[in-house]
Amino acid sequence: METILGISLIISTYALIYYRLMVRHYYEQEHKVKETAFGTIFSFPPHGKLSPQGKKYSWRYWMALIFMLGIVAILVKIKNFTVIS
Repeated sequence: METILGISLIISTYALIYYRLMVRHYYEQEHKVKETAFGTIFSFPPHGKLSPQGKKYSWRYWMALIFMLGIVAILVKIKNFTVIS
């Protein structure tokens, strides 16, 4: 079970980064502004300033983030942390 959740966590992280970079692409295309890749990955997308295509990827970004946080919550709940102490 933990292996499946770990693999799902890796896949959702990849999807999160991909969708955020797609939002960056549409934002740069519309506003002729350059965003750095590092700043893009570690910031939230500017949903209100995007075209419908960019908003689609912004929505997918938020769904991937919620999915990833759900996986982390499940892993915290089922993991036995008494071994660490």
